Parts: sequence; structure tokens; C-alpha cells
Amino acid sequence: KAAIAIYNELLPVCKKYCREEYVCRIYQSLGVSERHLGHTVKGLEYYLMAKEIYDSIGSLSGMSIINTNIGLCYIDLTKFKEAEEYLQLGLKQSKEIQSLLWQKKAYLGLYTLEHSRGNFKEANFYLEMHQSITDSIYNQETQDKLGRLQTEYNLKEKENTILTQQNTITQDQLTLTKRNTLLVIIISAFAVLLLVILFVIQRNKLNRKKEEISFQDKIQKERSRISKDLHDNMGAELTIIS
Repeated sequence: KAAIAIYNELLPVCKKYCREEYVCRIYQSLGVSERHLGHTVKGLEYYLMAKEIYDSIGSLSGMSIINTNIGLCYIDLTKFKEAEEYLQLGLKQSKEIQSLLWQKKAYLGLYTLEHSRGNFKEANFYLEMHQSITDSIYNQETQDKLGRLQTEYNLKEKENTILTQQNTITQDQLTLTKRNTLLVIIISAFAVLLLVILFVIQRNKLNRKKEEISFQDKIQKERSRISKDLHDNMGAELTIIS
């Protein structure tokens, strides 16, 4: 009842501002609610108003479900001829749009109709068709679930592959960084060693130069001493001679 009140409040607003399909949906929802409360005639009125709009706009999907619902109302009212007409029409339209869900509902309605008539053979046929459609829906849903699971699995596999590749790249980069660091250390050590060798060589050259200078100084001093001694000796000898 609360739903019916809400739908009735929405109906004038929807008629003014919304597309006709939304108005049909409200009529259809009102029909479902009234029929659920046992008000079959009132529910049928709403269904027929929805059907009129669906027919005018050519909505095959809307017509297929609304015709099936109208057929179910006529079963409740024991108007079997009208019920069969609308159920068969709903079934035909649901096949045209390839809607297994509406076909399932139409076959269940036809089963209920023939069972109410006492035509158990026909009722059994429609029940088998209903079960077949149910199995098809289940299989389709299963396939869809398997497809989604396969897609998720493939995505996870791709993610794992990408992560593995990223880890490999990171490991390679780390190895390369370590190698470059080691190379820098070796080059730096070699450069330091070279500088040390050059320093030692330069220091040795400097020491040798100092030694040479010192040796030359000693020689010069020795020469000066010898020259002085000779000069002194010659002076002494000249003194004696004179």
C-alpha cells in the first residue's frame, strides 16, 4: 500500500516531465502492487494503460512483459480465452527480442492456464519449456560467471606478470646500480692509487734533486778547500824562497 501511494504521487510528475517509458513503468508497478494485494481488476486496469502507451511508442520489450502480465490477470479472473491470447502474444514478442526471462514467465503463465483448464498434456509441455528456459538461463548465468571468473583470472595473471616483470626490472636495476657503484669505487681507488704513485715519484725526484744539489755543494766546498790549501802552500813556499 505504501508503494502504491508513492507511485500515485510520482505519476502526475512523471507524466509532466518524464518520457513515456517511465510512465509505463509506473503503471506496470501499480499493476503488480494491486495484483499482489488481490485487486486483480485494478491491476489489470493499470496494465492496460501501460499497454496502450507501449503499443503507441512501439516498445517491443515493454509489450512482451505487459502482455504476459495481462494474460496472468485474465487467468486470475478465469477468462481463459483472453489469457491465452495475451500470453501467446507475450511469448511471441519475448522470442522476437530473445528475452529468456520473459519467455520463462510466459511459459509459466501458459502452464498455469492449461493446468487450470485441465489440459494436463499441454500444461506438461509448457512446464517442460519453462524448465528448459530456466536451465538455459542458469547455463547462461553460469557461463557469464565463468567468463567473469576467467576474465578476472586473466587480469590477475597479467597483473602478476607485470609485477614479476617489474620485480625483474627492479632487480636488474639494483644489480646495475651495484655494478656501477662497484665500478665507481674501483675507478676511484685506481685514481687514488695513481695519485699516490705520482706523488711518490715526484717526491723521489725532488729528493734526488736535493741530493744532487747537496752533492754539488759538497764538491764545490771541497774544491774551495783544496784551492785555498794550494794557495796557502804556494804562498808559504814563495816566502821561503824569497
